[in-house]
Amino acid sequence: MKQKIPEKHYDDTSALFQSYINNEIYNKLSGTSSIIDTYEDKLKDWFGVNNAIATSSGSSALLLALYALNIKQDDNIIVSALAPIPTLLPILQAGANIIFVDTQTNNFEFDLQDLLIALDKYKPKCIISVPVWGYPVLTTETIELAKAYNTPIIEDSAHAHGTIENGQFSGTSGIIGCFSTHENKILSTGEGGFILTNNQALANDIRIYSRLGGCDGSKIGFNFKLSGVQALIGNYRLNDMKDNLEKRERIAGTLLSLINSECKLLQEIPYSPHSKPNYYCLGLLFNRPLAKVKTTSI
Repeated sequence: MKQKIPEKHYDDTSALFQSYINNEIYNKLSGTSSIIDTYEDKLKDWFGVNNAIATSSGSSALLLALYALNIKQDDNIIVSALAPIPTLLPILQAGANIIFVDTQTNNFEFDLQDLLIALDKYKPKCIISVPVWGYPVLTTETIELAKAYNTPIIEDSAHAHGTIENGQFSGTSGIIGCFSTHENKILSTGEGGFILTNNQALANDIRIYSRLGGCDGSKIGFNFKLSGVQALIGNYRLNDMKDNLEKRERIAGTLLSLINSECKLLQEIPYSPHSKPNYYCLGLLFNRPLAKVKTTSI
């Protein structure tokens, strides 16, 4: 019997969800609601970090990360040549220059030679890594190279909730990890995002910048808080994220088995040992040059 693969693995019409929302509405619905603290604590526990800050979007999370690292006009920022537009816009908003670095020919990891050239030539203030489609990109070599040049890594993990990179959750290897919780993400609050960091000083600055600069005149900030209602949804859905990731992995395994048996032209995008994608999307590539592939054989 044919089974339809569900678009999402959570049911927001369930009686349990409705009961949760009805019972857990706090006395505030804004970004200063106590549910924000509850949600951030659960994010910290899930990812195993010291600080989590809920934000209004993944884009605002990236902009806050750049502000916290004191990125200024005409600073250079290294980004993958395959980075999507939402990764680039916060860099431009901060007034910095985008330095594109090529990827490996068969995956999304940085080309180490091209990265080394960019580090030498442009003296960047930071590197932004992007695990596109949830596929891991950080390797031991990339991390060690960044350390050798004293260049911090921001992880734009908008696609990568639960992705394992070099033995750690995506968003926890760099100095700051930025996530989106937009409607189509594995963890969704409709709109929204969050930041992870083990650096307490950076976490403090990020909170100030996301709350209008602290309103004491010492800093200029934004209102980039997540609302209490969105935090309620995120808090609820975090309970199911591990199960949802396991379901996606099983579905991807089934699809890959079919592809391997029925189509010899395609293979999964490879990734490094001690890493694993979250299967936000299933990444495939041709396993021989396109010039040798007849369209009738696809």
